[in-house]
Amino acid sequence: MKKGDTAQLAIWYCGEDDPAKIAWWRAEGCFERMKDSADYYRVEIAKPTFYELSPGESNAGHPPEGKRGTNFKLLVAEAEVVKDLPFVAPRTFVQTLSHKDLQKLRQITRTTYATRGGGDLGDEACDEIIEALGPDVVESLIYEAAHATKH
Repeated sequence: MKKGDTAQLAIWYCGEDDPAKIAWWRAEGCFERMKDSADYYRVEIAKPTFYELSPGESNAGHPPEGKRGTNFKLLVAEAEVVKDLPFVAPRTFVQTLSHKDLQKLRQITRTTYATRGGGDLGDEACDEIIEALGPDVVESLIYEAAHATKH
């Protein structure tokens, strides 16, 4: 979806369905579902407009098999995509660190890597290792602190 497109969502209902349920779908439920889809596609949509189609009409099809009732209608909601939203990349573990803490972790990573015969590491290589191991190390430190016994 992109700006200028039209988003659609539709449900079949019949004369025996609860009118309050249909009214709720028109007032809230439909927009909530469409908003979830818009969020996924990183777009903003306008409030939907509604129209009804009868079975067999152009673009309506037929009610699902097994749905019982009379006087079926396809309630269609349409909403214009009014804005494309920017993609915001999630923050990485390294990005959450202060500069001071990142420098400390890079030094620890370099020293550990060198003592194990790995040679020298640049900042980018250190950051990759920190990114891969950091969250697990932090989790284990939190676990240890929470379960430490005081003597």
